[in-house]
Amino acid sequence: LHTLMIYNAVANGGKMMRPYLVNAVVRDGKMVQEFGPQVMRESVCSEQTLVQLRACLEGVVTEGTARSMETPLYTIAGKTG
Repeated sequence: LHTLMIYNAVANGGKMMRPYLVNAVVRDGKMVQEFGPQVMRESVCSEQTLVQLRACLEGVVTEGTARSMETPLYTIAGKTG
């Protein structure tokens, strides 16, 4: 889960979000508790490091072992191995 949080932060421009599995708890048709996105940390690294991380992860798809996943429709980043 922590590894996924880091990858998510890279995808979110460095912002680390608290993971959650449900949007709300409802009992007898009434909202008991509601959950939403929460920022845990505004920035996990410098902008320069973020640019380098994205380049590396995108390179896995454009030049590396995940080349078969590349599509002209959108940018894909990945980590293999």
